[in-house]
Amino acid sequence: MLACLFTAIKIRAMRYLFLHRIHPSFIIILFSIGTIVGIILGFVFELWIFNSPIWLFVSLILLIINFRFPLAATLCLAILAGIIIGSFRISLDIGDRQYVAQFFEQDVKVTGIIYEDPETDGGTTTLRIGNLTFGDEQQSKAVAGSLYVKFYGRKNLERSQKITLSGKLFTGFGSFVGAMYNPKLLETSYPDPPDLALGFRNNFANLVRQFIKEPEVDLSLSYLLGQRRTLPGHLLDALKIVGLTHVIVASGFHLSTLVGLSRKLFKRISRSAALFGGILLIFIFISIAGFTPSMARAGLVSGLSLIAWFFGRKFHPVKLLLIVASVTLFINPFYIQDLGWLLSILSFTGILIVAPISTAYFYGETKPSFVANIVITTMAAQVYCLPLLLFLFGTFSIVSIFANILILPTIPATMLLTFIAGVTSFLPPVAGLIGWLAAKLLAYHIFIVEFFSNLTWALVEIPTNNPWLLLSYVLILLPLIYMQRKTKFRFIDFNMIE
Repeated sequence: MLACLFTAIKIRAMRYLFLHRIHPSFIIILFSIGTIVGIILGFVFELWIFNSPIWLFVSLILLIINFRFPLAATLCLAILAGIIIGSFRISLDIGDRQYVAQFFEQDVKVTGIIYEDPETDGGTTTLRIGNLTFGDEQQSKAVAGSLYVKFYGRKNLERSQKITLSGKLFTGFGSFVGAMYNPKLLETSYPDPPDLALGFRNNFANLVRQFIKEPEVDLSLSYLLGQRRTLPGHLLDALKIVGLTHVIVASGFHLSTLVGLSRKLFKRISRSAALFGGILLIFIFISIAGFTPSMARAGLVSGLSLIAWFFGRKFHPVKLLLIVASVTLFINPFYIQDLGWLLSILSFTGILIVAPISTAYFYGETKPSFVANIVITTMAAQVYCLPLLLFLFGTFSIVSIFANILILPTIPATMLLTFIAGVTSFLPPVAGLIGWLAAKLLAYHIFIVEFFSNLTWALVEIPTNNPWLLLSYVLILLPLIYMQRKTKFRFIDFNMIE
């Protein structure tokens, strides 16, 4: 009798477990996980079977069935749909990479568009070009992916220019399909229509330069626009030593600052104004800075968080990270090999997970000050990136935390003063005063950076490629689990836009 009762209860429990309805968000998350898994599987095993468009329809049908019958028992369909579409997406790029591989160690002719600001360092010019076409007009083939190009000498080139190169093609690295070193520059042309965002940025930078002198103006423009190509080499090296390169590269730091500011300003008008103002700022900044892997991730995170804030909803950080990772990998599956993309995902993991738990543990219900919030957020992002950086490069800045604490709280003010100096350029007395104030802050930043970078013990070197360094992520996770249980912090209550 008891055995029969136990069996009946077990059957009812299993039926409830598999047949109860689940929230559609779980379908989206599992589809995102499946997409990431599919891209990884396609990358490792080169699953050519998924290179047919028919798999798109199969994936779509599975998703429709899952949304039509949102039951626990059908969640496997969402994962399967994601694996299929992820494998299909990477199979397209693998085919192009196989095509490019046949030209390695041979002279080729390549045409492409510069999609990031050229970098000049030590008499060299480095380019990243996309929209690749191999061959000449008589016989050419468009190829997905990007090409790494390095010239030995300075070249007067800009983002958005179309260039034609001739030279030996070498094996690529990271997300690059190939690399060329000191090729012949056969032809250059400007886009038609022109890149309006780039033109606006350059014109605005010229206005700012009238009221802030070098090298302060170069640092201010890198803060505001992520434009670091004009930074003096010694200052760029010093910023690397003290661990402040994250503030001179267009990234989530810039977007979160701009979006947070726009929300506070436009919210006084209406929530709709705050939403559209924030979305517009995200679009403008990405257009100005360029569509890089880190900007794709940062724009998506900021945009989704802003939309969730508008509708009174909140993303669980883990769900948000999975969605962002799957979408950006779908845009370019080989971002999974890109260090910039990996670091951007890790930094946002720190911002969305480590920072709120640490804040709840140390401050409880009390809201931290503006300065404390910036320091906690930045340190959380750096802590999550540190093991990977140590594994790859083997250097660690002991003074990083001190330099960040002394500089980060004043960066938003510096960005605002720089922006006002450019906007009020038609009023030279006003712009001159604002520019003077910005220059004083920037001179303080340069003093701090140079002081710490000149300390002989500022940078510590350790052996690279040590697997124990990656295992140190476990050491980061353990105190987080303790703090989360101690505070009973609910991630769903956290929104980076607030």
